[in-house]
Amino acid sequence: MGKTFASVGKRRGKNALGQKWYKNRNETECNDGKCSGDLQVLLCPPRKAPHMDKMCSKGYNYLRRISIAVSTMSRIGKKPIELPQGIKVAIDGQTLSVEGPLGKLSQWFSPNVNVEVEANAIKVSRANDTREAAAMHGLYRALFQNMVNGVSKGYEKKLEIFGTGYLFAMAGQTLQVRAGFAHEVHRQVPVGLTVTCPSQTSVSIKGIDKQLVGQFAADVRSIRKAEPYLGKGIKYEGEVIRRKESKAAAKK
Repeated sequence: MGKTFASVGKRRGKNALGQKWYKNRNETECNDGKCSGDLQVLLCPPRKAPHMDKMCSKGYNYLRRISIAVSTMSRIGKKPIELPQGIKVAIDGQTLSVEGPLGKLSQWFSPNVNVEVEANAIKVSRANDTREAAAMHGLYRALFQNMVNGVSKGYEKKLEIFGTGYLFAMAGQTLQVRAGFAHEVHRQVPVGLTVTCPSQTSVSIKGIDKQLVGQFAADVRSIRKAEPYLGKGIKYEGEVIRRKESKAAAKK
């Protein structure tokens, strides 16, 4: 395709917000439909009067200017996933399985991406240049990286509870939470997670599935989130609760 140029004065179209856009003069190199470089785009407000359209086409200062990097490769997706020792990877059709010292995980992936295992590394690439493939490129690479980390190191979330009479307790595979309600709140521990209570005011959630660990921790925290006045409730370990002055103190 060679080098292409775009002119400010020539109107190109409208975006989803009804703003007219014009490409600024800039050089963009294109080879076989793959372009690299920067395009300057001028966004104009929706047309309200003829004179606004004329001013917009001239590139007046009130126009909002943004830079768009034209690239066909995801910065995350193009990085290979290094496999630690003892990690086995298998691909069966559109399913990738990862097995390690802590367990085994499987993940289906879209036909829009290609997955290959080469020299102790997983490489993810696009099968085509559609918008769906571009969106899924980095997504599946991140999911596969989480799987490798999960079966080799595992994931852990810790929660803390504050308040008079507030506590955590385990009864079999059920987490019991006392958080100031008239009744205890029970949460069944999902299969694949290990939940322990080192003390009555803390709970540890471990597992190889990052999504499962994070979701169960979020569910427990949502029982009673820490409030900003006295800090009573459930929060993640190390989470900072932005405190507010009490209403009684504010009246003095």
